[in-house]
Amino acid sequence: MTAIMATNDKLHLTATTDRIAINDAVFPVGDIDRVAYWFGAKRLNGSYVGTSFWLRVGSGATSAHFFMDSGSHDTRLEEGHSWWGPVADLLTMHVVPRIVRTIVASIDRGETVNFGGLGCPAADRRGLRIRKPFASPIPWNDMRGTVFEHGRMRVLVADGGGGEPKAKMLIGLDQWNSATIPDVIEHYRNGD
Repeated sequence: MTAIMATNDKLHLTATTDRIAINDAVFPVGDIDRVAYWFGAKRLNGSYVGTSFWLRVGSGATSAHFFMDSGSHDTRLEEGHSWWGPVADLLTMHVVPRIVRTIVASIDRGETVNFGGLGCPAADRRGLRIRKPFASPIPWNDMRGTVFEHGRMRVLVADGGGGEPKAKMLIGLDQWNSATIPDVIEHYRNGD
């Protein structure tokens, strides 16, 4: 992978197959233990006002973010896609599988794994649930997959009557490690 570079005001991104640097924070790809990345159209009162591209990476106590907006006339849309796509591919291929293995190992030990703060999902042996009072988990076997739209993910759940799966849970892709949720669901749905 050729070095990917992007600049947005005071933020500078450089990504290679070995590391991601955002300003002075350097993250070796093998050390990244949490990620959040997404892009999506922004709307204001129903009108399109541009596309946002987001990237957050973290390792240990250090984290950094990089973002870019295309502008309402999409003057930076091509530039946003040119860095976001390759960096998302790098994370999807080399970081997410390792994080998924860590999450699965934690769940198998009986731990609860949180994907963000209150109101965000948590996973345990029983399934996936939103972290709020009295929320019950969606069992792994009832989940049928995920769909993505506008920077969010919806978890699809069997409707019980054999019909089309229904969207049961809405998850923001800006939450730490939410990009791993489809692979975690697939792992437990397959009975691994």
